Amino acid sequence: MYHGPGLFVDKPAELFHSRAWTSSARASDGIYPHLPHSNGLLLPGDFIYYRCINLTCFCYAILDDGADTDSLHIGRITAFGYDLRTSSCTAQSWEILALQIQPALRME
Repeated sequence: MYHGPGLFVDKPAELFHSRAWTSSARASDGIYPHLPHSNGLLLPGDFIYYRCINLTCFCYAILDDGADTDSLHIGRITAFGYDLRTSSCTAQSWEILALQIQPALRME
């Protein structure tokens, strides 16, 4: 029986491949993503600043500890798990948890 964070796969066939599993903190068997250089947990429903996957985006010019970090993208974590897809964002690693983020719009 599988236990641990859900899996993002190309062809889902099991319950632990589903959004029901990857969006649940209770189903992760105590394995959670953390903030870099900190012990802060990241859970589904949390809002975070993040960098997108577009390498030419303005967000890559912003330093982690710079004064303009609040200009980074903002979004809500909807799911987390191990990314085992062929186009994986974590190189199909069983050591790195991937986050699914729903972008939030800023009122300007």
